[in-house]
Amino acid sequence: MPFIGGSAYMNNPRFYQAKAEIFSDGVMTRKTVNRALDISFGVLVISAFIGWIFTPVAKNVSSSITVSAVSSAFSLVLVISAIASLVLAIVVAIQSMPKPILVVLYSAAEGMLVGSISKTYEAAYQGIIITAVLATICVVAASYFVYRTGIIKVNQKFLRFLFVASIAYIAFSLVNVVLVVVGVFSGYGLFATQFGPFISVFAIVLGALMLVSDFAIVDQGINAGAPAQFSWKCAFGIMLSVIWIYFEILRLLAVMRDSK
Repeated sequence: MPFIGGSAYMNNPRFYQAKAEIFSDGVMTRKTVNRALDISFGVLVISAFIGWIFTPVAKNVSSSITVSAVSSAFSLVLVISAIASLVLAIVVAIQSMPKPILVVLYSAAEGMLVGSISKTYEAAYQGIIITAVLATICVVAASYFVYRTGIIKVNQKFLRFLFVASIAYIAFSLVNVVLVVVGVFSGYGLFATQFGPFISVFAIVLGALMLVSDFAIVDQGINAGAPAQFSWKCAFGIMLSVIWIYFEILRLLAVMRDSK
């Protein structure tokens, strides 16, 4: 889940009273944030490539994710990376000042998961990954533009809406999974219905808004002189939002291809 909980630190005076000198690298700056982002996304991309290589998929699959998923859904790479990324995400999320090694380990685990899932989709829908990656870059760029130009103001009202909308969407996604598991729906479940594309677009917009809040938290931390170690928490939040956007775009593209 994206780093919407960052507002809890941003609005907590006690958090900013922490003495930066207890951390060896001083206060949080744009440079420390960029360094954390470079390392996190660098590890993510490398591990995604490794996950792609070691994930087996069926050959000559048809244009349906369910066909190739049979051979890869229970692959060792996917299962281990999914469990590891979930555990590490929870550990990092509950810490206000996570150690850099935890964020790096999460990047590695999440990268393996991204690579494994991406290869499964690519086997069923040739060319879908490059489209999803380019679309994700466009959404991230648009989010940054919207934030920097002040089109969207990140205030308490905005953050409350973001929190409620995120919880509601996650609950909807869990219900969808249950409906697919019990056999009420198949494949993508409710996302494959006539309302599915609209739901996916909402999820992508939600991810973009979460990214906007992440950018705001970075600026708040820098302006308030937060400890440099908080840069890794911010990098973790931005990474979560970007991955959220990527997966939502990937599913939307797959559903659109199946509907043709």
